[in-house]
Amino acid sequence: MDPPTLDTPPTALGGMRDLLRGRPLGHPALVRVLIGCWLSAQVLDFVPGTRHASTTLTAVGLAGVVPAAVAGWVDWADLPPEQARVGLVNAASNAAAVACCTASLAARLRCRSARGQV
Repeated sequence: MDPPTLDTPPTALGGMRDLLRGRPLGHPALVRVLIGCWLSAQVLDFVPGTRHASTTLTAVGLAGVVPAAVAGWVDWADLPPEQARVGLVNAASNAAAVACCTASLAARLRCRSARGQV
């Protein structure tokens, strides 16, 4: 068997690669769930009486972070170096968003909804 070259995609993960990429749903679909939950939570923050719904949407978005991150990492591993640098910036901005949403959820669960909204 010939050793892999730069032109040959890595096959170390075999059939798992498609699953890790989120192919059943697609990586973009996984990310849309996060964005949709977090954006909806922010909109509901302006609607009286929807505190519980906002908290739930924030938590659901955070629950989807791991599958989306795994799919993104598997996609990133196949990128050429020029695009991989952009992927690192994307990952850093996503980490910041996750940190903010985690802090928001923690505040909401401690009945500090105003702090959670900020």
